[in-house]
Amino acid sequence: MTGPVIVASAAWYAERAMLGAVIRQPELVTGTTPLTVEEFGSPEHAAVWAAVLGVQRESGQVRDPADVALAPAVPARVLQNATVVAEAVESRRFSETDVVHPRRLMHEVLAAAPSNIFDVASYEVVVREAAGRRRLDGLGLRPAAPSDGITGDLGAAGMTSQELADRKRVLSNVYREAREESRSHAGPGSTPASNLADPTTPLPKRLVDRQEDVLIRAMLADPAARERNLLELFQPEDFGLARHGSAWRAMQIAFERHGQLRPITVAWESEKLSTLTALSVMELTAMTRERPTDLALAVVVVARAAWTRYNDIPGRARAGDDTAPHARADRVPHNVVGPVDPRRRAATEHGSAAAVSRS
Repeated sequence: MTGPVIVASAAWYAERAMLGAVIRQPELVTGTTPLTVEEFGSPEHAAVWAAVLGVQRESGQVRDPADVALAPAVPARVLQNATVVAEAVESRRFSETDVVHPRRLMHEVLAAAPSNIFDVASYEVVVREAAGRRRLDGLGLRPAAPSDGITGDLGAAGMTSQELADRKRVLSNVYREAREESRSHAGPGSTPASNLADPTTPLPKRLVDRQEDVLIRAMLADPAARERNLLELFQPEDFGLARHGSAWRAMQIAFERHGQLRPITVAWESEKLSTLTALSVMELTAMTRERPTDLALAVVVVARAAWTRYNDIPGRARAGDDTAPHARADRVPHNVVGPVDPRRRAATEHGSAAAVSRS
């Protein structure tokens, strides 16, 4: 994962996706209260939106292509819709904005249309929220970043002793389950995650950074990974790099709000948490194109590194710690998550059974 390279904000991409979706399916404009022209931050996008609303209001020439057979690439009436809107933008009938290449812009917004129509509602939320934030900026009021945006060592240092012990216990369970999965699925000549030494010393930073990145990629690219409940089991403070922790928190928020993980919605939540650690839509889109092949290794490394980091916090007990990933490992059956002591069950019942499902 590279440093911050934000070419355009997530709201810019959300605006473009909204325009493409509406030109493809104009009935989306009338489904709910339409966005206003003023809610678009890009002048070009605002001009296109004004043309869409104006054409619909004036002559209804932006039509529903649902009953039209598909042309080789794009439905015929979608191209017609794009042409009508481009002409309206070019003539400035509904907006004074001078768009240099309106026809090329139509091709770009059509390409940005989401493949899943249900994503449109999420992108509309992003556009509206961005407009609200711009209004606050205009008044000299900047929305405060969420207080739970603290990640990494700072987040861990703010835990109470009990919270830290509970966190380490969950990580220990996740670690053991992932090691067992790696051992059972290891092929000939492979190096399973179970070969990693127990956490008596920190893992190399480069390895940890790489596996944190792999874990994030898996959540974005692999729907099966999201079914393992990892978004709940791992927390932002479990990540060594602040940028990774911020990305994880952004994914948690996006999934809670929208029920899915898309580069635009994750990037938007990431921007709201911190512009310094935000991931761009381009970065997140690139991450979705590569589906990691060894999720168990990433889970083991991230869980073990976090446990070791928590164990190294000054003033916290280490000797005889029963949360250690290697503690009682020889007595934990493969199908049991954590210790079976009923006094500890409440603290561990949300452990890693769902983290690494067995195939």
